[in-house]
Formats: sequence, structure tokens, C-alpha cells
Amino acid sequence: MKKNLSAIIVLVSASAFSLHANTAGQFLKAGFGARAIGLGRAYSVVTNDAGSLYWNPAGLAQITGEKTIIRELDLKKEAESAFEEGSEFDELMEEMEGDAGVSPAENLPGIERIERRTEVQVYGAFSQMSLDRQLGYLGVGMTALSGTFGVGALGTMVSGIDGFDTAGTSTGSQNYSAFAGFFGYAQEVGAMRLGVSAMGMQENIGNGGSVNGGGLNAGLQIVPIPILSAGASVQNLFGVVGTRAESGASYEKLDTILNVSIALTTPPPNSNLKILMGFTTNLDEPETEGLRINLGVAVGLNSFSYLMAGLDGGRPSGGFGLNFKNFQFAYALNTDQQSIDLQHSVEANVVF
Repeated sequence: MKKNLSAIIVLVSASAFSLHANTAGQFLKAGFGARAIGLGRAYSVVTNDAGSLYWNPAGLAQITGEKTIIRELDLKKEAESAFEEGSEFDELMEEMEGDAGVSPAENLPGIERIERRTEVQVYGAFSQMSLDRQLGYLGVGMTALSGTFGVGALGTMVSGIDGFDTAGTSTGSQNYSAFAGFFGYAQEVGAMRLGVSAMGMQENIGNGGSVNGGGLNAGLQIVPIPILSAGASVQNLFGVVGTRAESGASYEKLDTILNVSIALTTPPPNSNLKILMGFTTNLDEPETEGLRINLGVAVGLNSFSYLMAGLDGGRPSGGFGLNFKNFQFAYALNTDQQSIDLQHSVEANVVF
């Protein structure tokens, strides 16, 4: 009877996350984060914080600790004004360069340079979903060893699930909870960013026991030209779950999910429009789940705010974001996968 109850609870709770819940670990498909949801999940190409451990580990490499320094131009302008317009100033610069063996322009204020420092980012996301579901994520990314390390934790809960035995008799209300931990590393190599993350998970199904497992995620991002970028990620490239039943341990494979997307950005200095296009597919269930098209648009209103709109397989979403020097915030609204219920998602990222 307990075994039957567990099977029913798994089916009911997992169906809250996916239209085609055939295996354990379905909560891993739910996704999180206001930007990812608001942009229709066409997100593997632009993810750039500690949430990248889930969406695309390569995005961690965008946490670089780099800071562009532009020194004041006043002294350089004063030097130029001391000479008449024409070649006199240029001739002096060439003469100084010949004497010192280095261009004096490198030492003049007004030269742009890049500093590197250790950077730590703390990212958090929360979603209030239908059927009394809550989902949250907390992650940290830090630059080290010529790249970026990240750790993160994902958790979700569904309360008040009605359990029934094989005869259809109610066995009372149960709760479902699930957790996943992530650890990953990413590095920038030329125009590419490469990353991997390891995942461990546990599902707790009322009094019916637990399901444990793990997997490996991998991804890349590439920027061939400034206005075009592409990203691809594979979730659960290697992933299994194991259960303890009366007949002994049993194992099954976690669904492998592929996400591919590209981003087009208007040229600088007015890079205030970004268009994202891509798709998501279940490599283990291509006939059942098919190909889901992901579309997203982000429009910058000014230097610190933007609007988002997206389509995830036909389900609309939208939201807004705020970008400040060391703090980012975003909110998104979308519809549930199985109903017209609205889901609210928020996220925040702090840079140290």
C-alpha cells in the first residue's frame, strides 16, 4: 500500500511541473529567475550570473572581475592646447616615443584600461507558482584560477497533495519537496565561454520515501561579432536517479534537455534592443515533448531599466528589470504550463 501511495504521489506532484512527467526529477524542468522566464527561456545565450549553473554553466565566465578605467582627459587636452593645430604636437609625440621607446600616450590621462580584481556575485530567485508551489534558488559565483567558480541550491515544495490507494480510497494529504545542489566552473577562451556544472538532487515524497540522483550539465557561449552571440546548454548530459524499493535498488535516467539560442543586439552606442530566438527539446522524449520554440525581446528604457517580453512554446511572459552599479533586480509574470494561473518570479543579483 505504501508503495502504491508513493507512485501516486510521484505522478501527481511531477505532473505539476511537466505535461509529460515520465521520470523522477521533473522539478528540474521548472526553471527559475525573472529574466529567464520573462525572455521566454531563450536564455542560454545571455545568462551571466550564478544562476548559470542551471541555465548554462558557460555563463559563469561572464563574472570576470574586470573593470574599465577611463582616466580624465584634462591634462591631455592642456598638452594639445599648448601647440598650434597641425603636425607640431604629433612631431613632439613621435620624438618622445623615440627617446623613451614607449608611446607617451600610454601615460597620458584619458587612456582606457582594464583592471582585474576578485569578484563575488550573490544571486537569488523566487517563484510563486500555481497549485501552492514555491520554488527558490540561491547561488554564488566567484572569480578564481583564471575562471569563475559557482555553487548554488534549488528547492521547491508542493503542499496539500491528496493521496489515494489502488482502491481509490483517500489516504490523506501529503507534501512534496525537492532539492538540488550545483557546483561548476567556467572559463573564457578567445571568443568562447565554456562551462560545466555537477548536480546532486533529492525528492521527498510525503511518507513514501525519497529519490536521489545526480547529473552533469555543460554549455558554451560564443560571440563571433559584437552584435551577435549564441549559446547552447545540455542539462543532465549524464544523469541518473535511484530509488530504494522492497525489491531492492532501482535506477533510471534523468531526461537530457538541450537548449539552443541566439541573441541579436543593436549596435553601440545605442545597444538598447536585444532579440533572442531559440528552442528547447527533450533528447530522451523527442516524439512526446517535441521541440519548444523560445522567443524573447528586451528593450532598454534608459541606462538602468528595461522591459521584457517572451514566448515559451506559445506561453506568453513579460516583465521588467533594473540595473544599478552593483545591484540588479527583475520581475516577470507568466502563465502556468497546464492552466491559466499566473506565476510571479523575482530575482536579485549583488556584486561585491
